[in-house]
Amino acid sequence: MNTPLMMTVSQFAELHNVSETTVRRCIAGTSESYPPLAAKRGGTKKKPRIYITAEQAEAWRNALRNA
Repeated sequence: MNTPLMMTVSQFAELHNVSETTVRRCIAGTSESYPPLAAKRGGTKKKPRIYITAEQAEAWRNALRNA
């Protein structure tokens, strides 16, 4: 998987084949099916952004249960 250095919620969702709602629940720590996901906040007050770094994405993937 060629993961960008930083990605938006929608980019992360597309790359990992999960919904944006699932990603937001992981960030909030409320997902019952997936591990928590660390994220960075940026943007402006009028247009806030959430970014996930490649390292945070890797940590999330590593926290997934094995089959």
